[in-house]
Amino acid sequence: MKKVINIMLGVLKYLLLLVAFSASLFIVLKMNQRLGKPITDSINIFIPYGILLLLYILNFSLDRRAILDNLFYNLTSCLVFSTNLVVFYRAVFDYNMLFNGIQKMGVNFNYFNDYLSFNRIMLYGLIIADIIFMFIPNMKKKNTINLELKDNKEVKESKKEDLEVL
Repeated sequence: MKKVINIMLGVLKYLLLLVAFSASLFIVLKMNQRLGKPITDSINIFIPYGILLLLYILNFSLDRRAILDNLFYNLTSCLVFSTNLVVFYRAVFDYNMLFNGIQKMGVNFNYFNDYLSFNRIMLYGLIIADIIFMFIPNMKKKNTINLELKDNKEVKESKKEDLEVL
């Protein structure tokens, strides 16, 4: 059961990363359009998403089981990206917020802007955790080496027994 949940969360992690990035990009583009600023002024918001995407691709391509099979890390990643989507949903679709009615822009930029610092903290926390887990050796390789050593000992012992019988 743990393996199935871990696989589901692992796949969901990638999907939520892309959706959370695109939701943040949408709000930041609308905010920059309202202020008349270029997108390059807001590039620091998207740096953690790019780093996480690169780390996820690196972990997947190097088959880092310490990260890919870590249920707690996959759950935390999904929760961080889901939090980002909930904030996006409230900033865009919650018409009960007073500022949404005052601005008439369709997006509560103040609510989203207040969340951005917490978003960066959570994303950089995921990056740091991912880097730390990258240095944990793969258990699979360690076990196969131990099995190979055991197999070699068994082969040597069986050869000794065969020689003694002769």
